[in-house]
Amino acid sequence: MCPGKTLPNAPRKLDNFHGGLRTPHESSVTLGGAVFRLTSFACPEQYDVDLGDAENRGYVRLRHGDLTADYLPDGDFSRATRVFEHDIGDDAPCFESDEERDRFLTEIAEKLHSQHRSHTRP
Repeated sequence: MCPGKTLPNAPRKLDNFHGGLRTPHESSVTLGGAVFRLTSFACPEQYDVDLGDAENRGYVRLRHGDLTADYLPDGDFSRATRVFEHDIGDDAPCFESDEERDRFLTEIAEKLHSQHRSHTRP
């Protein structure tokens, strides 16, 4: 996790979220109707995001205090659209707490769902 920081509590299926007992790909959490699959837990903390049956429609990254989220139509990074940016500050390589993570990932889920709905409308 973050060097010198206490591991966060992880009540919703994120037990051992930052511990050595699970690989990042085995850790996921559902917030705001989106499944966030942890792909790296620090430097950056990052997630691939599934929106219902639409797999790999989002990419979330927290690095050096910059939190970003991109919508990936058809899972294609070359066509990514930035839907969220926030400066967490303090050059943070990961979230400070579960509460902070939940708050931001829930907000990001709303942005990704909104972009996905507008992208998939006929």
